[in-house]
Amino acid sequence: MTNFKRTTAIVSLVITAVTVATLSFAAEPAGCARFSVSGSNSKINLTPGTASSGGSVENISWGSESERKQCLTAEIPLADGWSEFSFSFTPDKDGPVQLDLLGQDKNDADNKKIALYTFYDDITVTGAELKNGNFESFSEENPAGWYFWNQDANHPARIVCDANAHGGKYFAAAWIQGHVVQHIKVTANKAVTLRGFAMPAGAWTEVKTSAAKPNVSDQEKVAAVKPVASTPSATGSAKSGSARFTINGSKSKINLTPGTASAGGSVQNIHWGSAAERKQALIAEIPLTGGWNEFSFSFTTDKNGPVQLDLLGQDKNDADNKKMAIYTFYDDITATGAELQNGDFESFNEENPAVWYFWSPNANHPAQIVCDTNAHGGKYFAAAWLQGAVVQHINVSANQVTIRGFAMPAGAWAGVKTSAVAPNAP
Repeated sequence: MTNFKRTTAIVSLVITAVTVATLSFAAEPAGCARFSVSGSNSKINLTPGTASSGGSVENISWGSESERKQCLTAEIPLADGWSEFSFSFTPDKDGPVQLDLLGQDKNDADNKKIALYTFYDDITVTGAELKNGNFESFSEENPAGWYFWNQDANHPARIVCDANAHGGKYFAAAWIQGHVVQHIKVTANKAVTLRGFAMPAGAWTEVKTSAAKPNVSDQEKVAAVKPVASTPSATGSAKSGSARFTINGSKSKINLTPGTASAGGSVQNIHWGSAAERKQALIAEIPLTGGWNEFSFSFTTDKNGPVQLDLLGQDKNDADNKKMAIYTFYDDITATGAELQNGDFESFNEENPAVWYFWSPNANHPAQIVCDTNAHGGKYFAAAWLQGAVVQHINVSANQVTIRGFAMPAGAWAGVKTSAVAPNAP
């Protein structure tokens, strides 16, 4: 059951493009369609109506007496494949109510949550106004009318592009910690009935999120994200920018002495924290022009052990003083004097490029792996900015380490959508 006292946040979605052959599900075919409807913000009481065969719709059983009257949940069992559903309720006044499409979850052997998705498509309503129930229309980074609440960034609610949609090309995927949400307008004492189609997806094992190798054929050239342009000069590239890096040896108590950097660049110890922390961390920044630029920087360590390498980019504030992600692309990174793996980002392990992981406090603009023919080498490269780092722990010896590679300034990356926009699939 959903806790209606949660804080709702708009979070961007990953559109996953897959082929019919790769859209597969976990072993358990049956599941359920789950919904929550809340009138609490508008103080609208909701009276449960009826639900599809075997289903239920009822007011919640927690919270204050007034909250119980203003919120309800519906649950409808599903067979394998697309199943038609319906449920109804009656509001006692005019105003907006919040509709959440949900799914399920379960705990694994280590008591960790496993996302059990439910797919939704072709939703209609009588007695209220609901927009874009077929998920075919898009506005900026979200499907028109809908937004998303994602408590687990590794398993977000999302829009899927696949030939197995019930109608059209797109459908929604949700679970108990990843909701697809719309505020719908209702009328006092007028029954509202939602109808649509849902499919149990189980653990949805073959579909990956943005940090994953996509399940698409080579000819589609579609990945977690893909630049709209097809020429190197226009692949999200800005006229100038910078490659930024941090190296941190604090966990291993390794002191780092800055070395040299590419022309115009710098590498230096940080100037904040304690005296010990300053010796154990450094930053490097190298100016970039448009297109792919070769870079290098070096440092010396005083002992053996692991240090943390972060690939970063930049940011800037817009007119409303909000952070804008200024991405830098990275590819074909190598190291001498240290062990760095998968610097070309071509190898994958489950949902991450092998060895690398991601630090993305801004879920709307995550660090990510991009699949595009304009990679410096191969098909894949990394995209990072100041609040979205691509990270690897590298083993160093007590000697000089030099990091080399290629970077491209991507600017605000305006030509690329990272979430619920229609993918550039054929």
